[in-house]
Amino acid sequence: MSLQDIQSARGRLSQGVEPTASFMEKAISSYPTSYIAHGPPANGTISCGYYDSPNIGCSEEDEDIVTAYVQTLVFALNGNVSFAESARKIINLYSSGLKRYTNNTEGGCCGNEALQAAWVSAKVTRAAELLRHLPHSPWTVDDTAAFNALMYNVHLPHLYQGTSANGNWAASFFEGMLGMAVFSENSTLFDHAIKAWTDRMPAYFYLNSDGPQPPRNPQCGCHPNPTCEWYNQTVFDSRVEGVCQETCRDMGHMQMGFGAYINGATTAFIQGNDLLKQESARFFAASEFAARLQINKTPPASDLMCSGAPVKLSTMPTFEVAHAAFVRLGLNDVLTQEWIKSGVRPNANPVGSQVSIFETLSHGLPL
Repeated sequence: MSLQDIQSARGRLSQGVEPTASFMEKAISSYPTSYIAHGPPANGTISCGYYDSPNIGCSEEDEDIVTAYVQTLVFALNGNVSFAESARKIINLYSSGLKRYTNNTEGGCCGNEALQAAWVSAKVTRAAELLRHLPHSPWTVDDTAAFNALMYNVHLPHLYQGTSANGNWAASFFEGMLGMAVFSENSTLFDHAIKAWTDRMPAYFYLNSDGPQPPRNPQCGCHPNPTCEWYNQTVFDSRVEGVCQETCRDMGHMQMGFGAYINGATTAFIQGNDLLKQESARFFAASEFAARLQINKTPPASDLMCSGAPVKLSTMPTFEVAHAAFVRLGLNDVLTQEWIKSGVRPNANPVGSQVSIFETLSHGLPL
């Protein structure tokens, strides 16, 4: 969140504007300061395999870091220092106790430990950045040093080279690196992440102007197809503009990828690099196309999608950040707004997801 985002949300909260007011109540009740963190395993190793096998410290870390982030949001919006102190203690447990991520299931081109490192770094850097700069925060200089060591020694080695896996993985890698770069004020790492984001993002969301095939994934290495894997999406023209590399896999992964890309672009925008504007056409097409499928508003004919297979629909608590960006850019995202009202907000439960955490509190605008 930028200072402007915080001020806007505070204004909505002070006036009791919905949905901000209700989601603030959810945040406080769901992530109280009485929360007892798990912390990393005693040996300092978190092991995350495919399909949660093994799952040694992974789920516990997810719960801890989501809690730290939401508690930081509460502090940012109402100034209650007890929430900041709780979030700080959770983060420091990992700064002092996490030594490495491992997979223990060798094979494939990427291990799930890298995805865990990406998901966590993306969330925890948001929290740490706010705690570091907000007035009255208990965050210290020593906390900053320990957190930087955690990010650079434990997280970044898994993310720096990117990944040739599905685009949602890549997007989370970029989002995590951008968060690290901003927190540590590392312009070299920031530029590296921006280039990786800019190179890969067009290969994830299709525009008709791309031609009869989507742009080639520059990191394609795991699959023989030159665009890696589009899960049997073979039609690429104006009728499917906005289709995502993972749409025909399932809408859950598509939304995770979209959320991570828009979050990374939002971080860059706060730093003066307007990736949101640069790729506004692609973001807008992807958002409206996804909403069109989800709310069944004149979806493409079945023979245009996934070689005739049905799209696996699901609603995740994302697209609030995207809508806020579209408002700034003057884009009228009619279908996205309808989807937010009918599905996203009603399903934005306190648990959230790996990528989109309490967006309705931080960015939810009245509709």
